[in-house]
Amino acid sequence: MDAISLPLLSNQDTVHLALACLKSRERAGVVVDDGSQFHLLHAGDLLAAREACKKFLSEVGGSELVYVVGPADATAHGLDLVRPLLTQAEYQNMFTRIACQFALVGADHDTAMIVTRSEDYERTLRGTGGYECNGMPKHFFPRPRVKAGDPCPLPYCAGVISPAP
Repeated sequence: MDAISLPLLSNQDTVHLALACLKSRERAGVVVDDGSQFHLLHAGDLLAAREACKKFLSEVGGSELVYVVGPADATAHGLDLVRPLLTQAEYQNMFTRIACQFALVGADHDTAMIVTRSEDYERTLRGTGGYECNGMPKHFFPRPRVKAGDPCPLPYCAGVISPAP
């Protein structure tokens, strides 16, 4: 379990804005509010959407549901919503009872504080921007995690990873 702050956007914001937020905040994911739920979009999903000429975040596939931690969860599991790292074991216990990998513990107008089921998820989201492979067809990362100059980790591809423009 770990915690990270990510850009918070609306599903009516543009893919271009989301990618700009990733670069300016040095993150590899954004949290999207669709009016009734929150979803996490990874940099690779946004890069693929840009390549496919999708304009709005509502058009982007591949998102992961973000569980919203409420007062009942905090009470039932003994969660610290202000300093979640003080109650890591309690969050791990909560994650055994929900199907999501990410949980929203707080937000303001443009930033979401989420906790992750594992430190590996947090490390992936802490990456900057995203990466692309020069193989055919073009494909995007950070999942699985890669770095510039790596050979593509996909078994059918002989391409090389580079930072996405």
